Amino acid sequence: MKTMDEKLIRSVKKFPCIWKTTSEYYKCNETKDAAWDQITIETNISDVKTAKSRWKQLRDNHRDALKRQNATRSGQARKQRKEWKYQKAMSFLLPYMCNRDGSSNFVTLDNSTQRLHQIISTLVSILLVLQMIATLVSILLALQKFKQPKILKHLPQSKQDLMKNADNFETYYDF
Repeated sequence: MKTMDEKLIRSVKKFPCIWKTTSEYYKCNETKDAAWDQITIETNISDVKTAKSRWKQLRDNHRDALKRQNATRSGQARKQRKEWKYQKAMSFLLPYMCNRDGSSNFVTLDNSTQRLHQIISTLVSILLVLQMIATLVSILLALQKFKQPKILKHLPQSKQDLMKNADNFETYYDF
């Protein structure tokens, strides 16, 4: 004899508009409402709200069981854990499940994609630093052409020179 949960899983599986995120009807509320009405009839669940709530619990339990199975601490070997009782029955959800960050709607990237983004970011930073260095080198080269800029020719070389010529202040500075 099938339990109510097994009946619910089997019935939901018949309606991909509820769980298949790539389905053209996944975002169609009318289609999903009709599917839930049919599910409540097939499973003898009293109302749609109860059926949806129980389905959410089952789906969350399935996700948590998968996380527990794959969980390891750093440096530890993965322990073989017992499967959750409905894990095989709900395996049809696996291609449509993804890890999400609670603060974002973006699907998390796998390690190779994250590493690629880090490399690209590092390369862009290096390129910006190289551009700044090239700019500084060109400025230094321009300054080197003028070993003594005009204003430096008119500055006194010592404090004594400045004191001697304090009367002729305008001769030291080009105004």
